[in-house]
Amino acid sequence: MRLKQILKSLLINNPRKANYKFVLKDWIPLFDLKYCAQVLETKRFSRNLQPIEMDHPHADRILVIAPHPDDEIFGCGGALIRSVQAGSQVHIVYLTDGSHRSHRKETIREESRLVCQTNGFDFTFLGWESGGIPLRDDEGVTQLAQWIETYRPECVFVTFLLDDHDDHRRASELLMQVISDCRWKPREIWAYQIYTTVIPNVVVNITSVIDEKKMSMQLYKNVQGERDWAHYIVGLNAFNCRYISSREPFYVETFFVVPTEEYYALCNLYFSADHKNVYYSNPYRGESSSEHYRA
Repeated sequence: MRLKQILKSLLINNPRKANYKFVLKDWIPLFDLKYCAQVLETKRFSRNLQPIEMDHPHADRILVIAPHPDDEIFGCGGALIRSVQAGSQVHIVYLTDGSHRSHRKETIREESRLVCQTNGFDFTFLGWESGGIPLRDDEGVTQLAQWIETYRPECVFVTFLLDDHDDHRRASELLMQVISDCRWKPREIWAYQIYTTVIPNVVVNITSVIDEKKMSMQLYKNVQGERDWAHYIVGLNAFNCRYISSREPFYVETFFVVPTEEYYALCNLYFSADHKNVYYSNPYRGESSSEHYRA
């Protein structure tokens, strides 16, 4: 009954969608729905930014948190390529090697190196296993914090905190934990889209670099998944042209962009809940039973 009330509330708050018909394959695991609703209902970000079209971030130094190799191209590759063309420095931090199989990890790393070299990105590998991203008490976490202090990025790209993958959610939780301990605070966070639709208040027209983005995705031949990811993302970017009013066949990336302190507040709202309600794995493998996010 509680689930029905939550869904009804969400639909009432968005009456244009109220007649939409859908089927829940399995409603039991949707523990985090009310927490997602709280994040989506907040009006914090609306006081700061209006939906706009941008060519690229206005930043000299850009940090990208990629939970897995290929996420950086999938979610924001076009914006990053355009940023490099505009003179920005782009540094990718790969949290995991993208595979549970040891013999594939180095192969995927080589693919990541080639992608970065092709596009003019710098890169760092932290080397955690998929599903095993820690929040603290780890050399990699300390390294990330020190690197942010040294590099001083003006904006940070990260997978959206509500994205439908534990590692993608964990990336936002880790970033906020690290930034809370840093003296240097990036100006803004660019949350990018992988599986789950973001709240798009910024869009980037990547039509001029869609071929470069597709080619970069095709360089990843050993990442997990049973799909043609290059085909998938080109289709998604074509679908996102709906956010630009034009009959031209544009390709578009979408972002949820807010000041760092606002994204921190949203993460705190969401991840302060019991982790069994926000992660599919219980507990998430990268944490001990006592580890819990708090602002």
